[in-house]
Amino acid sequence: MGKHVVVGAGQVGGRAAETLAEAGHEVVVVTRSGSGPDRAGITRVAAPAQDATEMRRATEGADALYN
Repeated sequence: MGKHVVVGAGQVGGRAAETLAEAGHEVVVVTRSGSGPDRAGITRVAAPAQDATEMRRATEGADALYN
């Protein structure tokens, strides 16, 4: 399975992350506060989406980015 990065953990981002994790994908959720679904298969990262350096780190090796 692939690595998927989801920016935001609201109704859409949170559910997308959960669905991807349930399907067996590695999921990284990026929010300013580091919030997001707390479950196996999901890593939460605190970073502002406008910070190019932080986003490069979070998306390294990713197969998909959902913004």
